[in-house]
Amino acid sequence: MSDRRKGAPKGERGLRLIGSLGGELVGRFTKLDLHGVRVEDVRDRVDQFLDQYIVSGGTVEIVFGIGTGAVRKEVLNYLKELKAGRGAYSIQDYKEQRISCLVVV
Repeated sequence: MSDRRKGAPKGERGLRLIGSLGGELVGRFTKLDLHGVRVEDVRDRVDQFLDQYIVSGGTVEIVFGIGTGAVRKEVLNYLKELKAGRGAYSIQDYKEQRISCLVVV
């Protein structure tokens, strides 16, 4: 659920996130753009991306676009596994959006 934050500069959105994310995150995040990536390559690309940010923590954005929905489904399934501790990385939480998701590492 995103909403326009009162008083925030144009282009910034306040994101009210559920679960352990809580509160509100504002601004831009480091992004992984998966446009044009084949479904079978999604997990490797996400792993390579998270490898850079897992130690420092914070929030990153994974953009999967609209398309057929196959990449979106693969990303969300993989994040669900990572949140449950079944993967190379353990993430704190994630929040699905229309064309992307935010991930707290």
